[in-house]
Amino acid sequence: MSFATGGLYVNESVRIAGLHRPGDDWRATSATALQSGAFPVRKDSSARRSIREITNRLRCLSSDEMEILLAGGRSEQTALLWLATCRAYRFIGDFTVQVLNERYLSFRTEVSYDDFDSFYAAKAEWSPKLSGLSALSRAKLRAVMFRMNRPGFAGGCLV
Repeated sequence: MSFATGGLYVNESVRIAGLHRPGDDWRATSATALQSGAFPVRKDSSARRSIREITNRLRCLSSDEMEILLAGGRSEQTALLWLATCRAYRFIGDFTVQVLNERYLSFRTEVSYDDFDSFYAAKAEWSPKLSGLSALSRAKLRAVMFRMNRPGFAGGCLV
């Protein structure tokens, strides 16, 4: 559940994707990103953690998708980064398919914290990892997921 470290990181993700060369190891890209200051924060540990999160997502994109990420407009970038996030984190992918897709197909544009909480509770019944998270951790995961998905970011799935 390391996606709790931040949002989609659109600008930083595009910057780091631009540093990656096809066939290169993502650890090398992470090291280059850290050295070049691709993620400008004061603390080295924060930059390292965020770069690790970004590369974890970016490695889930194909080479064609990476090209579109680098050449595309903001809407394409956010959509691809949401796709990468869904691929990197099964929980988010499942939420997208089971909750957001259902809302889209039924023309219901609002998704509430209650929707997330219900989805989380159903998943936690089958997952010891999820059921073991504290209320504070659950609230942070919910807040980050909604932040990643607010209008103007990943297509505005959550309203």
